[in-house]
Amino acid sequence: MSDNVPPLRRGIDIMPSPLAESPGLILRDPFRYTQAVLLIPSGWIPALALLNGSSTELELQETLTRASGGQFVRREDVQQFVQILRNHGFLESEEFHRLRDAGQEEFRPPHAAGRARRENDGGEARGREWIRHG
Repeated sequence: MSDNVPPLRRGIDIMPSPLAESPGLILRDPFRYTQAVLLIPSGWIPALALLNGSSTELELQETLTRASGGQFVRREDVQQFVQILRNHGFLESEEFHRLRDAGQEEFRPPHAAGRARRENDGGEARGREWIRHG
């Protein structure tokens, strides 16, 4: 667990949960690279401050254990927390970059999409065909 956890993405919406029975913070992506809306329970909010690119999972675990009054937070729970944020594109990670690239490709004009495809896969003929029929 010595690797640094990727930072939380800039520009995501963070707001208090409107539900009294589910206190915490809501994370959502205003750019809609991900449709996920995540609820961070109150006890896990201190971990968000450590998602700065220079903290490790162990540091998150220690912070969460202290914040809970000494109730031990398991390593697996911290890993799962980080993985959920990563998988849904809330961390500055490869997963986010894939979601962002897929979202941008979706909105690229057909002539630009054909050009990008041709440059990416080296298929000159396929690129021309994409432009004609795309």
